[in-house]
Amino acid sequence: MSENEIKPVLPGAIERVRWGLDSAVGIVQMDDVRELLAHIDRLTADAASLRERMIELERQRDDYLSREWQAEKAKRKAEAERDTLQKKYDKLTGERFSDRVHAALKSRTEQAEAERDAAVADAERLNWLDQQMAEGCAPAIVNDDDGRWAYCDSGTSPVPEDGGHKEMVAITAFADPAAWRPSIRDAIDAARSEGGV
Repeated sequence: MSENEIKPVLPGAIERVRWGLDSAVGIVQMDDVRELLAHIDRLTADAASLRERMIELERQRDDYLSREWQAEKAKRKAEAERDTLQKKYDKLTGERFSDRVHAALKSRTEQAEAERDAAVADAERLNWLDQQMAEGCAPAIVNDDDGRWAYCDSGTSPVPEDGGHKEMVAITAFADPAAWRPSIRDAIDAARSEGGV
């Protein structure tokens, strides 16, 4: 083939090669776009999940602050009543009253202090339960028909029913009488104590 015969063929061959390269680049670019869109979808889903988690955490924070505020309010009320009673007591001690009056004032003062301490203790129990729930290891608190309370680290044990109510059967899993407490507060305190808190 002479040089004159080769020249007319070259432009067509070059165009075909160029078209093939452009097509290959287009395919690669479309794959990149699809991957980018998929990545954007994943980021959008992650952002929505994080937003929901933030809303839930804000709700838990507001609940905790509300309970803490109620406990603080009860504490201030008890302290105010104690101060009022103390002032009355101080005034009455300067006068000659019977021992019965002094005993009544002292009893009211001790009662106000006990109510304040109970409110603070309840707030601490709720705070501990909130922390345990947040960590996913809160104890299950159960009670029986006699008004007794107990806790179980892993909840009530699943046992077969034998003609009775399922709840009654589950409660019988506590074979040790010492596991039961007279109040829910005592059951929570036992869980905190045995849990090393």
